[in-house]
Amino acid sequence: MVKRKDERYIADIAIPPGETISEMLEVNNMTQAELAARIDFSKKHINKIIKGEAPITAETAVKLENIFSLPASFWMNLEANYREDLARLKEKKDEEEMEIAKTLPYSEMVKYKWLPDASKIEEKIYNLRNFFRVASLTLIEGTPTYSVAFRTANPDQASSLALSAWLEKGRNLAKDIETYSFSKEKIEERISVFRKMTNKSPKEFFPDLVNSLSECGIAFVIVPNIQKTYAHGAVSWLSKDKVLMQLSLRYKYSDIFWFSFFHELGHILLHGKRDEFIEYEDGDRNKKEDEADAFAANILISKKDYEKFLQRKNFKSHSITRFANEIGVSPGIVLGRLQHEGLLPHYFHTKLRTQYNYFDFKKE
Repeated sequence: MVKRKDERYIADIAIPPGETISEMLEVNNMTQAELAARIDFSKKHINKIIKGEAPITAETAVKLENIFSLPASFWMNLEANYREDLARLKEKKDEEEMEIAKTLPYSEMVKYKWLPDASKIEEKIYNLRNFFRVASLTLIEGTPTYSVAFRTANPDQASSLALSAWLEKGRNLAKDIETYSFSKEKIEERISVFRKMTNKSPKEFFPDLVNSLSECGIAFVIVPNIQKTYAHGAVSWLSKDKVLMQLSLRYKYSDIFWFSFFHELGHILLHGKRDEFIEYEDGDRNKKEDEADAFAANILISKKDYEKFLQRKNFKSHSITRFANEIGVSPGIVLGRLQHEGLLPHYFHTKLRTQYNYFDFKKE
């Protein structure tokens, strides 16, 4: 039950008078067909009344009084209460939709051309329904597509609604990417090729990366970070043969991009097709997240190579660059690893860390 400002309680559901008719039919060992004959209505109309699709009129109430010995006023009151509950539930639903529309970062979604601009809340609700493909914004939480967002989001930090919007945009983009059937073997064969791309600019590597991944059964998309998502990346299976991998560029440094890329690739290779993952800033850690982290770290810089480098105890800019060239990755990846592990302050050698911009990944 929901309490209103006027202290009146609203039922969580509206129960049609037909429920009572059904009970009376059972008590009197009577079928709907028999009631239809006794009341001189079609069986179809009786069924609509029982479902609440047709109202109990004053005429119908009098006929029911004759059959079940319950006063017409009883049936009329049931009908009036039912219609009032429907109206109040609709009002409550409308209010909830307005709150949801206000919670979502509509202006940012317009900025990235996910939605058309709108000034009236009714227009925004309509556009958001179309975006999420739901009849009502109140249904977003119960939609399986967004369950991972509502299940994993930290309410003190990430908004499950904003995350759902981010995930939906990823799915929309993935529709336009044709993929071959998923192949773990193809991915493993191409990891070294992906790794070499760390030395290229987004305009150079991105088209090749998307095409190569599509041949492996992966739809790869970049979906810009929006307010209160705090997500670096996500993986979800669209079918048994197609998986979606999306990154956000929440942090623009190339080393973070590539670590997130290989982290998500680790989930795809190491974990089940029923698993869905969203990586957050300072998110909860578990065994699968640790495994994906270890996979990404070792792909970018093998444990053996990294230990040898650490033994040199020379973290000057030229030494980092030389080591990066030796192992075939960008210097920013080595620097990012050292800074992440606290071996260098974050303000050291900043020129070695390349920054990516979302629009660098856009097609001309």
